[in-house]
Amino acid sequence: MTWIGKEAYMNANGKWTKMPPSNTTIPTLRDSFTEEGLKSLTDVTFEGEDSVDGKPALAYGYKNVTPVGANPFTSKIWISQDTGAPLKIYVEYSNGTLNNMTVNYDTETKVTIEPPVVK
Repeated sequence: MTWIGKEAYMNANGKWTKMPPSNTTIPTLRDSFTEEGLKSLTDVTFEGEDSVDGKPALAYGYKNVTPVGANPFTSKIWISQDTGAPLKIYVEYSNGTLNNMTVNYDTETKVTIEPPVVK
């Protein structure tokens, strides 16, 4: 499934279809760090100064649970000292099929996303 803003497209057997309009949005990492989202974080620690791809960062660790299934996980996030944007996040899951995940963020490269051709 591909989301562009509030529009969703699904690919089934090589054919793209546009999904019916919805007011639903995909949760983002930013949603976890709202005032309400921060209430669910536990064991938050400042891990120190670091760098990601040569960019100065502040690293923080925390624990939380997944929104679906309430599976516990631990996470470390690197925040740019220059922009305050996330540069990298590493997550370890206690159970489930996914053991760990690393996401590297690129907020500098210009990206244009075109909707798929719907037939």
